[in-house]
Amino acid sequence: ATGEEVYSLAILIEEAIQKSGLSDYAYKIFATDLDRKALDIACLGVYANTIESEVPSDLLQKYFTKQGDHYQIVRHIRERVVFAKHNLLKDPPFTRIDILSCRNLLIYLQPPAQQAVLTILHFGLRTGGLLMLGLSETLADMQSYFTSIDSKQHIFIKKGESPLFLSSSMQYTPTNYPPPNLSVEYPTSLVERSSHRLSEV
Repeated sequence: ATGEEVYSLAILIEEAIQKSGLSDYAYKIFATDLDRKALDIACLGVYANTIESEVPSDLLQKYFTKQGDHYQIVRHIRERVVFAKHNLLKDPPFTRIDILSCRNLLIYLQPPAQQAVLTILHFGLRTGGLLMLGLSETLADMQSYFTSIDSKQHIFIKKGESPLFLSSSMQYTPTNYPPPNLSVEYPTSLVERSSHRLSEV
């Protein structure tokens, strides 16, 4: 979407690193979406001051800079994230991922497409890597390839190698279900200010 989830994850990781004392621990987050406009907004990391009621005050002061009636996520957090337009069912997957959040995507897909996506996600994770799904989503036929470590929050750990030849999943053509509605309006001023588009680079 527009960066809320990925920046929340980045803040959680930063907090965990600081509590563990590993101040020089390096990590990178890849955040993907089909909607180019949503990615442009996410790159900026600028949000209305309504987030004051959603973000704990200590984290708001620590990880955001107030700019008039908006807040912007601090630069060192933005630099941890790479945004890219990406289609899970068509584009080559990222690999050797430690933690993969794919929440509330599968609910838009019919079972054959869900199976294809889960296979690709399994391939992208390193063995022992974590997969986080939405609370209304399940592993379906992929249960034997993951171990549940938090059934309430739908967090799973990858076990074994990739179950299927990846190219068969990448060749899936989603013709039997309607795509989600991606025609969302965003403030023109924020879109125009966006820069550093990964796809253009």
